[in-house]
Amino acid sequence: MPYKLTRHGCARLVQEESGIKNIVVQLQSIGVTRIGPNIVMPDCYHAVVSDGTYAIPVMMSMYLNPRLVAGEFSPNDVVRVKQTVKELSNSKVVMIIMKMDRIEPCLQVIGAPRTLTGDVTSLAEMFEDDQASTDYGLEPATPTPRSDGSFRVCDLRPGIVGWSIWTRVIRNTGPVVMSTGTVANFTFLDETGSISGVAFDESVINGCGNMDVGKIYRISGGKLQGSIGPYQQGSPYQIKFTTATTVEEIADDGTIPYLKQSFVDIKDLVDKKTTVTNVIGVIIHVGDVFEITKDRYVASGTELKSSFVPASQLSVSEHKVKKNLREVILADHSKHSVRVALWGDKATGFPGSIGVIMILRDVRVSDYGGTSLNTEPGTTITYEENLEEVDALRNWYETIGEGATFSVMSSTTFGASSARRLTATMSNNGPTTVTAVLNWKREVIGLGKTFNTIASITQISSDVLGYNGCSYDLCNGGVSEVTPDSTLPNSTLWKCRVCGRTSPKMLYKYRLNVVMSDGEKRIWCTIFEPVAERMVGIPVGKLEALRHKRSPEFDTRIGALKKMWDVTCAVKVGMNDQVVYNITRADPVDDEDIGLER
Repeated sequence: MPYKLTRHGCARLVQEESGIKNIVVQLQSIGVTRIGPNIVMPDCYHAVVSDGTYAIPVMMSMYLNPRLVAGEFSPNDVVRVKQTVKELSNSKVVMIIMKMDRIEPCLQVIGAPRTLTGDVTSLAEMFEDDQASTDYGLEPATPTPRSDGSFRVCDLRPGIVGWSIWTRVIRNTGPVVMSTGTVANFTFLDETGSISGVAFDESVINGCGNMDVGKIYRISGGKLQGSIGPYQQGSPYQIKFTTATTVEEIADDGTIPYLKQSFVDIKDLVDKKTTVTNVIGVIIHVGDVFEITKDRYVASGTELKSSFVPASQLSVSEHKVKKNLREVILADHSKHSVRVALWGDKATGFPGSIGVIMILRDVRVSDYGGTSLNTEPGTTITYEENLEEVDALRNWYETIGEGATFSVMSSTTFGASSARRLTATMSNNGPTTVTAVLNWKREVIGLGKTFNTIASITQISSDVLGYNGCSYDLCNGGVSEVTPDSTLPNSTLWKCRVCGRTSPKMLYKYRLNVVMSDGEKRIWCTIFEPVAERMVGIPVGKLEALRHKRSPEFDTRIGALKKMWDVTCAVKVGMNDQVVYNITRADPVDDEDIGLER
């Protein structure tokens, strides 16, 4: 008799956060990933796993490759999933299995599982059945309503019929046009908790989308389903508005509270990836507005949706989407900074400047370039509000922060390759030692992890001080010389290998290689801009000039780095399975004055 599969195992994989698991599923199929009819990615495996009722697509971590290549796992095997990483991108859930063990072989498919896609709307089917609540310790029985017949927010769950709630609206994004259609997201609150809501299609949004934030409404007739999107708030379920949903404004009698909004420290944003949150920060950099043009591609005469097609089969249609983008950097008392992408009118009409405190509400935490913030149509931006948090940040910035260095959460986290998308959540750990870090296993490091330590720089490689870098703000990508523009035959153009932009100029940027030691063990680390320039005290071009002239100041500058530093270091497993370290923040432990003008 086959091993018993975990009840609602696929639903648990989708809904639970990344981390340790103990879920038994059947490995329905497994194979290498294809990106075209005749193109495969031999180092990238995908699979379909089943709990007997539903089957969902998953990816396999590259750390499982040796076992997969050796044939340890076969189709229909019963396996125990022990660790996962979950990503949510463009309304798709990407589930990566990091660890799993084979329990026993099986000759046939268990049950009659319905295969779902990775799309959020497809996966939501698993949460429409009230039985799914039993795996989470929730009572499936219909709760008792209030005396007036309404339910509390904490009572709502799939399976309740004829429900209604009295609730305060605390979020309304308004209609947002996406490639898949128009959507509006909401958050509701009563005295027992909060719950998210979603409405699709203009006909449905027109009936509910005009609810004002802060007012009280009676809502009934919506569909209750599992929530796996970034707007999930409080309850694990959400209200899906339909044409049968009714919304009625009612008087505010003071019994339903207002939500006291909380703000996330910048250093904690790594744990909020793909969610929508609130952030306060002081502006430390303002980039220029530039225009991004996105081409719409066609393949075989059909508008490309989400399938993988070889580039040779693509052609650009005449339709182009142009957007204005401005990037700013925020920092806070956690000594971390993060890039914020402002789009459209938010970019062109941006009134902020360096030193101004910026408040972002309902901003999306993105995994682009490490960890960054992406404004959306529902994001609100204010400046210098009369809030306790603003006063505290202002006091910190004026007394300490203006001269501080920061651990960069985005753009320079992994140096020149940082603007590429990462597929694992970075985590920030408390102070540790170099010796302890060297004991970390590769599967623990994954694609991104950070740590703080106090250690000494004992060696600096002076062979390479810098590299030819991208001239655009916030990008540390390397550049290559490209064929000159035909209209400018004597010009030289440089194309960034990371952001892809072309510019008539390039910037020579720092790339220092140093040895960090805790007195027992040592590691080679790389330091990019702007951290390296703050540590050395002069631009890399001037440092190169000092070296070329064999000036004693060069040795003095380099020698001054050989001391104790309080650093934040990012670590990941890079190409060729090599562990690489990048210092993203550095403060001297002793304020030694080297007596040189900067």
